[in-house]
Amino acid sequence: TWSIWEASCIILTGPGIILDNNTIHSNKVHGILIHGGSTCQITNNSIQHSSIGSPFIIVEGEDNTIKSNIITLSTIHRGVIETFWSHGNTFESNTISGFGMGIAIMFVSNNNLVKNNTISTDEAGIMVWGWNNRVEGNIISDSTAIPSTGIYMVYAYNSKIINNTITGDRGEGIWLRHSSNNTIVN
Repeated sequence: TWSIWEASCIILTGPGIILDNNTIHSNKVHGILIHGGSTCQITNNSIQHSSIGSPFIIVEGEDNTIKSNIITLSTIHRGVIETFWSHGNTFESNTISGFGMGIAIMFVSNNNLVKNNTISTDEAGIMVWGWNNRVEGNIISDSTAIPSTGIYMVYAYNSKIINNTITGDRGEGIWLRHSSNNTIVN
């Protein structure tokens, strides 16, 4: 048997780690895993991933910055970037493409900022599950024949969706499910 630790290419578990300007080709479960790490800066990396897990995942991480990365997923439907129980993270100016969801803020991840990303996937561009998240200025597109959703909010509360551009989606532009007290502007 294997664990999530053995099958991840790069694992960050401490505070203040900088991972900048790398090319990561991963056929493992995850390309980058932040597990419990805080205030890490992941910038200017190229991550190409073709395996059973997400190229980038944050579990119980706080106040991390994921900025100006190019991230692709080529074989399965997962989130290209996924969070679980992670708060206060910033996902900014990334270029994301592939199968599944672009950025999946999941399982009660709160106070995250998803800003100015360019996302092209065949499922949801951005998924929000938690409280007080902000999704702003993203460009989300779909070039497949499969119906997809631009921004999917499930169990999302007090979040702000502002100035996003959603094109080419054959499904819903913005879908709110079991969500309340959210603001959608422009």
